[in-house]
Amino acid sequence: MSTEILDKEDIVNNSEFLKSLVTKIRAYDSYGAWAKFSDLYLLKPFIKTKEEKKKIDAHDDVDSKTLGLIRVFYEAIAYVIEQKTNIFTTTAIDISHEGFGRALIYSGNIIILEKTLRDVQKFGFGSFEKMDEEGKRSVEKAIKNVEKFKEFLS
Repeated sequence: MSTEILDKEDIVNNSEFLKSLVTKIRAYDSYGAWAKFSDLYLLKPFIKTKEEKKKIDAHDDVDSKTLGLIRVFYEAIAYVIEQKTNIFTTTAIDISHEGFGRALIYSGNIIILEKTLRDVQKFGFGSFEKMDEEGKRSVEKAIKNVEKFKEFLS
């Protein structure tokens, strides 16, 4: 096995966020069809190089696979928030066919994370590290909001 693959496996195994993302992906596998696939294999669709993104026409409608990736990404963020705060969260994704929209994670009537989404046809990350950083950054931002509005979330 190449060292590059081992390094990527280490990134996944040492990342709370990426492990949570894999957990959410596997939760959608109600028939166990993905059980034989590695965590890296399941995360690979989230990785897109700059060259791959350039080939995607932002004027096309958003495909269902991309919408699924976006949904599970933000659900994984919500999952980590729940684990760290013991606050029940809900994820709402609203994206137009043109690729614009928003992702919300909220608890009760308080929005704890809002992300405006543009050109989602090109949704993806340049590397596993960048995906992990974005997930961690979003979790940290949401946890700050939970702490700020904790009295309203009980």
